[in-house]
Amino acid sequence: MPKKITNEIINNSLKQTIKEFSKNELAFLALTTKIELPLRDRWAYVLFNKLSKTDFIVSREWKRTDIAIIRKGKPVTLIEIKALYTFDAISSKGNYKKRICYLKDDEKKASRLAFKDTEIYTVLFATHPLASVPRKLEGVIKYVPGINRAFIKHQNANSIKKIAVNKINEEFKGKNLIAKGTLKAGSAFGIQTEVIYWILHK
Repeated sequence: MPKKITNEIINNSLKQTIKEFSKNELAFLALTTKIELPLRDRWAYVLFNKLSKTDFIVSREWKRTDIAIIRKGKPVTLIEIKALYTFDAISSKGNYKKRICYLKDDEKKASRLAFKDTEIYTVLFATHPLASVPRKLEGVIKYVPGINRAFIKHQNANSIKKIAVNKINEEFKGKNLIAKGTLKAGSAFGIQTEVIYWILHK
């Protein structure tokens, strides 16, 4: 059993989280809700199980922190999460920069709760549909106009993903990025979906 929370534990537990969803469940959730909430809750539960035989306590919404790992009443690890869509990163409105600013604000909030040896992680999730959305699904799938505008302008999912990832990578340049990758979420409403992630360590 781990005696310390490491970058490897954080990264591997997130990868394990994807296996806790039923087939296509994550795609359904990613397309119909704010994905940081379902991922946060399942990730916290994965950490809870992993650390159940230690003296670490895993909490959700501890003092308004998304996930906290506590030992002897003090936070040893704080995790803050934000989410967007890949179309946000290619929009001329630059909405993705707002989300990243919110993430930086969360990091500052966590720093105020932290002790000298508390580890702080910030995580960004980006929902990435691999196809445009039929108009009949407006009101069912979120942000259909934004998704479809991206496909009209850039024509395919690979182009959207490449541009979005490059822009977000640029925003994180110089930061302590410990992991990034893509979670295969499955398919919902006939739309294959991915969730791209970045994990930063303060």
